[in-house]
Amino acid sequence: MTERPFANAWLETPRLRMRPTLPDDFENFYLLGSDPEVMRYISDGVPRPREDALLAFLKMAEHWCEHGFGIWVLEDRETGQYLGRCGLRQLPDIGEVELLYTLMRHAWGRGVATESATAALRYGFDVVQLQRIIALAMPGNVASWHIMEKLGMRLEKTTPYKGVECVWYAIERKNG
Repeated sequence: MTERPFANAWLETPRLRMRPTLPDDFENFYLLGSDPEVMRYISDGVPRPREDALLAFLKMAEHWCEHGFGIWVLEDRETGQYLGRCGLRQLPDIGEVELLYTLMRHAWGRGVATESATAALRYGFDVVQLQRIIALAMPGNVASWHIMEKLGMRLEKTTPYKGVECVWYAIERKNG
């Protein structure tokens, strides 16, 4: 049997398998980040060159080792098809943990982001014991706003982050 890194972090939802990134996932990660339509509202809105994708990919794997949580690969439970990524990452420059999700176009409009983000928030609050999680989106990414609101997140402000204007949503851990 193949060893599962972070075996306790492998999650399943009704339709998804969520698992930490493995080395074999790079090609799918690269394809995700090289699609101009997918990247339209990510970072600077420009598809990632292969070298930049590799650096980001290695950083994602490192994050799991440093923090014990990170970004999951999303797979269709029935077919094993790669759907994108979703997870939590520490933003040390501002002292917050961010929820993020990026989906392949074939996964858009199917509730995959909401389903995976719900599981990621639950993991963040119940397993990692985070007190607060934020989510950032470009003002034009209204679909992402709707997901954040469905998750119970509240708009706190609109502000630049790393030179990009963002809407800033947050959710606090429920006590009790």
